Amino acid sequence: MHALAVLLLLGPYFLLQLGMIYLAGLIVISGLFIWEHRLISAEDLSRLDVAFFNMNGWISITFLIFGAADILVGR
Repeated sequence: MHALAVLLLLGPYFLLQLGMIYLAGLIVISGLFIWEHRLISAEDLSRLDVAFFNMNGWISITFLIFGAADILVGR
């Protein structure tokens, strides 16, 4: 499911003609998605709140920072 999210995040890259900073952010976001999946397992759901709320918050902040940086530096 997160692979689909990363593919959808490629949309702004092409639509807004963003650069390498944005792509670097997507690599970081992909790593955060992998980390999010590794936090929980079918046997242990005790870290579900951390995986869902905290990690998605960090992913959103990362998207904002790298997207804004690419727009500000690239223009």
